[in-house]
Amino acid sequence: MTLPASLDAGQLESLVAGFGGTLLLPSDDGYEAARKIHNGLIDRRPALIARCSGTSDIAAAHRRPPQA
Repeated sequence: MTLPASLDAGQLESLVAGFGGTLLLPSDDGYEAARKIHNGLIDRRPALIARCSGTSDIAAAHRRPPQA
């Protein structure tokens, strides 16, 4: 799995460890379909798409790692 420059491998591993939903990176199948929205004028390519399965996934996806 290749990580975009904006994601640290340690941060991703930490998120994956307790995540119950699905995490999509740009290289994953389904990423392109998941990132598209109704308004065709907006074309964002996030470093990661988190499909949360519960509130703990939402909290984990929004948590910022501690600053070094």
